[in-house]
Amino acid sequence: MSAGTLKLSARQVLDLVEPSNGLAWELAAEVACEAQEAVDPKDWEAALARLATATNKAYGLDDSDIEAWWIGRLPGWR
Repeated sequence: MSAGTLKLSARQVLDLVEPSNGLAWELAAEVACEAQEAVDPKDWEAALARLATATNKAYGLDDSDIEAWWIGRLPGWR
């Protein structure tokens, strides 16, 4: 663990709010799989940017600041 990570307990995970837009959440899951299967850093980064947008939509948000914050915290390519 590093100073920039979060560790949730099982109870905290159970208390997380589910996304309100199920279709966008399904899309986010598909894009997450694309990112996992990426063999190129540019494809990986593009998929993760799309994941940020899809996750925002799944939670009913339209906030580019959240997306930029999340993308800025991504680790380096494998």
